Amino acid sequence: MFDFLKNMGKAHFTVFDYGQGIVKFRCSKGLQLGQTVEGVADLPNKQHVDLEIQVVQRLPEGYAAKVLGPKESLAEIEKIFLATISGQKEQMYYKLDENDPTHHMRTYAVRSKSLPNFRALTSEVSMEEATLVLDGKVEEGLELTLHMDLDDPQLPPINIEAKVDWCKQRDDKYWVAHLSILSIPEAEKPKLKEFLANLKDRKPGSASVLDAG
Repeated sequence: MFDFLKNMGKAHFTVFDYGQGIVKFRCSKGLQLGQTVEGVADLPNKQHVDLEIQVVQRLPEGYAAKVLGPKESLAEIEKIFLATISGQKEQMYYKLDENDPTHHMRTYAVRSKSLPNFRALTSEVSMEEATLVLDGKVEEGLELTLHMDLDDPQLPPINIEAKVDWCKQRDDKYWVAHLSILSIPEAEKPKLKEFLANLKDRKPGSASVLDAG
């Protein structure tokens, strides 16, 4: 009874999708873009979990929001929407061929004014190259600035100058582009090297939303 009364005043989320740190849901209340909300989420397995989100997009069927926590709730959401590592959609969906080798599993959000809808996701990134999944096509030979958050409070976002080597349609929804990295600010190279060296120790989870510059 106490839990019921405690949750009465909270927003009520009905979660229907999740990926790259973004949860999609219907809500009992009207929400504003950028708004941070605490509520109770109904998951497809009938479980109810506390959830704190920040709204990033309005959808025809509801909202999309960045998951802020708590970690325990995010773990439960990932159990439902992310498959096991061998078939994990976070790991595989950005590939043209699912049998291609994977260097690391976790996806990261990047933004650029030159990208469709200003954003993309990357799971393959190194000091020399990156593979992005996009909502639309970019032209081969395009040079652009990517803003990548290393998802570490101790490390500020890194600006990367890159060039599109190729861009191919993955399916009816996504495109995949391979980029060569042209330059990284000298002061930021050691940060990126350390970050990449530790990627194998990081677990799949939320991607970071970046500011376009």
